[in-house]
Amino acid sequence: MRKNNLMAVVFTMLLGACGGGGDGGSSSNSASTQSVSVPLQTAVANEVNNGITVNFSISGTVSGVPVTGSGTLKDDKPVAATFNGAAALKTTETVSGTITVNGVSAPFSVTTIIFRNPATFAEFSEDLGDQVVDFPDYTYPATVKAGDSATLVTGTAFSSSARTTKIGTVTRSYSVAADTSTSLLVTFTETDFDNNSVKTADAQTTFRVDTMGNIQFVSEKVTGFAVNGQQGSLTFQ
Repeated sequence: MRKNNLMAVVFTMLLGACGGGGDGGSSSNSASTQSVSVPLQTAVANEVNNGITVNFSISGTVSGVPVTGSGTLKDDKPVAATFNGAAALKTTETVSGTITVNGVSAPFSVTTIIFRNPATFAEFSEDLGDQVVDFPDYTYPATVKAGDSATLVTGTAFSSSARTTKIGTVTRSYSVAADTSTSLLVTFTETDFDNNSVKTADAQTTFRVDTMGNIQFVSEKVTGFAVNGQQGSLTFQ
């Protein structure tokens, strides 16, 4: 899930309203918890194949102003497709709801088209409408344990589906934290950089993954950095 572009919606609302231009549960460090490993690649495959619908609340600040709201994340089940002539799985992801800033409420809806490798479930491409991010081939680790972390891939961001103007890069990584005797908390981080390698936003999405490969959304924290230095941070959970 990628909601960095939702931060732009909130910044726009904040400027208009002003008249101008979670926590994933308890963690344990017991020996039994530390020895847990979970099948991450299977969990990702299960999430993609089954789709997901999550209702969430929104909290945080943008430019120091409180933001609240609620919404729904929905990943449809994938359909067979092609991407650059190769077989792919195509998923439509929709994030919609209502945001309230400075007492002003407004609906939002952001749709992302995601293409994945049907063998590994890794993403080839994310089409966010106003920009596209393409990733070279990569794989998720088969299993992970608490303390594991790594960079998965770095993709290229373009201003449109024409892919004629590069606007930066997107790095995907993961980290794993202890949770229970049968589950771990896996956080996927997407970090956006501009063409000068300056960080512009990041999104940290946490899932609970158990030893059977079941996966459950816990929360997502999105941080965006405005051109003038103002910063916003939103939590979805």
